[in-house]
Amino acid sequence: MLIKAINLFSSPLSGKHSLRTVLIVAFVSQVIAAMGLTAWLLFYNGQHAVAELATQLRNESTARIQQHLKNHMAVPLLVNQLNAEAIRLGLLDLTDQAYLERYLWNQIKQFDTLSYIAIATEKPSYIGTQTPAENIFYLEILDETTQGHLEIWNTNAQGQRTKRKQILNNYDPRDRPWYQAVVQAGKPIWSDVFVYFSGAGMGISANHPIYNQQGHLIAVASADITLLKISKFLNSLNVGQHGQTFIMTRLGGLIATSTTEEPYTINQVTQQAEPLKAIASRNALTSATVNYLMQQFGDLKYINHNQQLSFLHQGKLQFLQVVPFQDQLGLDWLIVVVVPETDFMETIHTNSQVVLLLFIMALILATLIGILTARWIVQPIQWLDMAAQQLAGGKWDQTLPTERHDEIGNLAKSFSKMVEQLKHSFTELETKNAQLRKTENNLIKWLETLPVGIFVLDAQAQPYYMNQVAQQILGKGIIKGAKSEDLPEIYHTYIVGTDQLYPLDRQPLLRALQGEPSTVDDVAIHRVDKTIPVEVWGSPIFNDSGQLDYAIIAFQDITERKQAETTRCRFTEKLAQLNKQLEEYSHTLEQKVLERTVALEQANQELQKLARLDGLTQIANRRSFDETLDLQWRILRREQLSLSLILCDIDYFKLYNDTYGHIAGDECLRQVALAMNRASKRPADLVARYGGEEFAVIMPNTHPDGAWHVAVEIQQEIQQLQMPHGRSPFGYLTLSIGVSSIIPSQTCCPETLINFADKALYEAKEQGRNRIIIKTI
Repeated sequence: MLIKAINLFSSPLSGKHSLRTVLIVAFVSQVIAAMGLTAWLLFYNGQHAVAELATQLRNESTARIQQHLKNHMAVPLLVNQLNAEAIRLGLLDLTDQAYLERYLWNQIKQFDTLSYIAIATEKPSYIGTQTPAENIFYLEILDETTQGHLEIWNTNAQGQRTKRKQILNNYDPRDRPWYQAVVQAGKPIWSDVFVYFSGAGMGISANHPIYNQQGHLIAVASADITLLKISKFLNSLNVGQHGQTFIMTRLGGLIATSTTEEPYTINQVTQQAEPLKAIASRNALTSATVNYLMQQFGDLKYINHNQQLSFLHQGKLQFLQVVPFQDQLGLDWLIVVVVPETDFMETIHTNSQVVLLLFIMALILATLIGILTARWIVQPIQWLDMAAQQLAGGKWDQTLPTERHDEIGNLAKSFSKMVEQLKHSFTELETKNAQLRKTENNLIKWLETLPVGIFVLDAQAQPYYMNQVAQQILGKGIIKGAKSEDLPEIYHTYIVGTDQLYPLDRQPLLRALQGEPSTVDDVAIHRVDKTIPVEVWGSPIFNDSGQLDYAIIAFQDITERKQAETTRCRFTEKLAQLNKQLEEYSHTLEQKVLERTVALEQANQELQKLARLDGLTQIANRRSFDETLDLQWRILRREQLSLSLILCDIDYFKLYNDTYGHIAGDECLRQVALAMNRASKRPADLVARYGGEEFAVIMPNTHPDGAWHVAVEIQQEIQQLQMPHGRSPFGYLTLSIGVSSIIPSQTCCPETLINFADKALYEAKEQGRNRIIIKTI
């Protein structure tokens, strides 16, 4: 293969240029190819190494950031948990104001990453301690002695109050947004990211509700953490000379950055500090990175797993990695690491310049050596060239210098012997060609006398010969250059009785080219004016060495035979039909009809039942739901009566499946279906499986109050099941329920009712699940 490729490449060169030029070019080309390949491998390996190094750097950076965030953000949660457990176990008395002050003051000194710790009660009372700067601590007090005002005190080295710093009048912690948010959630949550009033940084608060043994809220524990230390940690990471990292929210708010930029901005109208949008960053690379992510994903909320990307910024390639960071309290941030390719490419560019210099020097040296070598080789070859040209002109008497004893001298001697042999060979060849032409003419005359079509292909699958009968049947002659796999389409060969081209794997022509004889009689030639059925014989022709020389195909028109076969088949079919009719009339017709009717009715009933029932829960399926909703909509639109819809979704069902297995999950779905059937007592109501873990109830002629009542009964039935769910915050299986009600009209459609029920269901989930939300239209 290599020699063929070289010959293919060198043949056009040798035809246009001298041998000396070809030798020089060939010699120099080897050097160019070797040096070029070396340079390319060096550049390719460098690029590959850069990609691997960039990937490792990004992976290591994001892993370190994730671990730091995990440790950093766990501190306020730990402090709140410790305080809540101390109160629950009676180790911390909420009525002992002096002890609480000392306890929180000492606690904030132990956890230097916290900026604020507080406990607010339902009395209301409030004790908080904050550290705005290193070794500076304040106490915030609200109790019976402060008469409803919040007092802020300086403290000494022992945590005792020294001087009142500030008073906030009429302060009630229960009215604060952070307090109300955690009470509504009923579980520990994070606050939104906020900017300190002083503008000295940003923070986030972890809030933890505390309940007594009766389940009543008695207090809320709160701990703030400053995000400034996250930026300091990011700044300490080594992500290349010009690389950077930053953390942002799903809404694009900047949390922390490795640059010197502050993650907040001053509102020019209110003169208040506000969180900075990352896309509005004054750092060009930060802004460009966020802009690329928005274009790539449409919305940052769609980045659900580790993403390694690259993009161009100011004409330079940037390596980018985005990793989601989430915790159990709903914290959902994005960690971004971006490193310019230029940080890795300086060494590669230096090596490339050295290689280029070496390449030029080697090219000059190779050219000089090639010129000298070509001169030594070409001169004796020119003598042979002149002798060959005279030989081509018919001058057989040629004398060549044979004094040299190297390869050129041997070539001259061989050339002289070859001339003598050519004289003898030409004489014999002319005699054999004359005999071959005579034999071929006799064979063609014989093939033309045959009453069947003959088509011959050579070993390269090229059409070689076709007699007159074949041309008359096919309607055309040989198509030069046609490929064997295209012949069925060229000559319109189809399967008899169809419009399907005859398959290649069954073609006698192709099978003969593969050395396999075959016969078929299901071929039809589709002509413009008629269709000709033919019988085809294919046979390979081998030479004395057992190699394929030709493939010969013979075929004949079998129209009359096919017509006779068709007539015979029709007569046979008709006779069989008459025999069958006689057999059928020998039985009692009435009994047959009755049996078939009963069987058909039973089958139809079973099919209708299966088509309208969910196979797992044995309640109505989605198809039945759609048909019933459409029917009731049309009826109640005419009657102008209310139509209500309940959509239910099993809370944390995926976690239930993951915990208890899919068999338990299927049983859970069946139990929920049974419970909903018990709660829906009217025959006109339809309980259906809407999809997955979602169920629906269609209630015709039902007002919103009635639909609400049914939803409450469904929730009670589920509660009575008391199905354990260890992965649910409620400890047992619960439902989120959305209810909607409408009087159908010409201006809306059933999808309107479904959309409002689905929105209500979505709000129920957003508000904490295990609840009912109703929306009327």
